[in-house]
Amino acid sequence: MLKLLRTSIVYRSSVMLLVIALCVGGIFSAITYFWESNTEQELAKNRMETLLSTVENTVSIACYLSDSNLAKELGQGLLKNEDVAGIKIYSEKIVLTELHKEKKFNKNKTFVPNLTTNLLIQRPIYSPFNNKESVCQIELTPDIQFIRSQVNNKARFIALLLMLQALIMAGAVVVIVMYLITRPIKRISDRLHHLSADANTSLPLP
Repeated sequence: MLKLLRTSIVYRSSVMLLVIALCVGGIFSAITYFWESNTEQELAKNRMETLLSTVENTVSIACYLSDSNLAKELGQGLLKNEDVAGIKIYSEKIVLTELHKEKKFNKNKTFVPNLTTNLLIQRPIYSPFNNKESVCQIELTPDIQFIRSQVNNKARFIALLLMLQALIMAGAVVVIVMYLITRPIKRISDRLHHLSADANTSLPLP
């Protein structure tokens, strides 16, 4: 193999093209991976914000009436969302409800060990009759395992697509270079080696 790389322009140029494609593809895949990771974290945070906005009025009523049963039902509904791991509705005087999902042990390794964005959602809830009077606070805790899994799956898929694209493009370029450039040059070189120096002959036009 090493001998072919030293003596064959076809193999040498093909290997160089593949190495360059792998390096460039790897760099862009890594950049895309971490960019997609941050983007997915922001999307998860936006989903939680939107989810909270849909129940804000009902939470306001539960807090105003200090209705722990209504607050608990709201919390159970919010916990059905995959992004949410825990919910707490509380005021200065009382905790109306505090619910958490059971933690699941995840054996899958991920390439994003820590989420860079603070996904914890905290929002003051105001009275349904006075939008300046705060009656309680609501706090949503993100399901870090689920969000991290989503981040890795999407980012890894895009990174693999980029690597595959780079390899296909490199393969196409290698084929074109081999058949249109290096092989004709090699044929000329081989003919030159077999051409007699004292013979009045010429090489055919490739």
